[in-house]
Parts: sequence; structure tokens; C-alpha cells
Amino acid sequence: MSELADLFFYVWREDSNKVGILVGRTRYVVTVRTWDKAFQLSTELVSINERQVIYEVNGYHGRYQVVIFPDGTYTCECPYEVYRDGKGCCSHFIAAIVDFKRHHEEEFLRFFCPDIEEAREAYERLKAGMEAYGY
Repeated sequence: MSELADLFFYVWREDSNKVGILVGRTRYVVTVRTWDKAFQLSTELVSINERQVIYEVNGYHGRYQVVIFPDGTYTCECPYEVYRDGKGCCSHFIAAIVDFKRHHEEEFLRFFCPDIEEAREAYERLKAGMEAYGY
């Protein structure tokens, strides 16, 4: 199931100081410092429904509520939003989405892809096609 979940959360290195993150259908680029900082924060899943996932994240400067939407966008109570250039995201969001994928994988898949069986079938077809072409 993790391979399927990776279709909705994927991370790559942009350059020596940047990390790219794909969440749902939304792409973000953050500094390595922001990425690393996220793994030092504690998270608590508050609620989940088909429209949003709500987390409480203990940041360096307080406790912030993070709301994640099915397209991969989010809102956070932290002041980082004021400085955001439209491509980045805060460490609180990263902490929440990483926790969501790691510890609630079935809910994670249902949230980003309500028809899991269809997604599994599509993933298997994709994998078979890639193998047929030597990938």
C-alpha cells in the first residue's frame, strides 16, 4: 500500500538547499532547513472527514492548527503564510502530512483518492507498463 500512497506524497531533492514535495496535486519547494525542522515537531490528528484533515502541531513558537485539503493545499495559523511566495509551505504542514502518511496510511489514501480500488488498479497498470518498458 505504501507504493500507492507515494503517488499522493512524493519528495525529491531540487538542489543542495531545496526539497520538492508533491502532496495530492500540489507541488511545494522548501529549504532543507524547513524540511529538517518539521521532523522535530510533535503532531496530533484532531479530525478527518472527506473535505479536510485537521492537525494540531507544536511548533517552536507555539501550537498551530493545520488544515489539509484533498487537493494538497493547506492552511496554517502560523505567521509563515504572510511570507509565503506561493510555492513554499511551513514546517507545521510538513510535520502534519508526514504524520498523516506514516501513521494513518489507509485514511491518507481514502482522503486523497476516495476510490482506492480504482487507484490500486490504475497503479498496477502503470507499474506493469513501466516494467514492460524496462523501468
